[in-house]
Amino acid sequence: MEGDLLLFYTDGVTETERSNEYFGVERLSAIVQNNISRNPDEILEKILTEVTKFKGSLSQEDDITIILLNCTYE
Repeated sequence: MEGDLLLFYTDGVTETERSNEYFGVERLSAIVQNNISRNPDEILEKILTEVTKFKGSLSQEDDITIILLNCTYE
């Protein structure tokens, strides 16, 4: 539908870990929902910022790939 977002991501996003806790689908979903009125670039930046803050000084153990599509029709 018009205005829908389609999000593809690798497990490197949701499996980013700190203290035996994963970033998880719930956090990712909340970020998207809380920023739904923003453009896709801003949402993507917010996701990456939150993943980086979550892991803190720990190294990123897995790759992160995110594709965010905004559905529009003309």
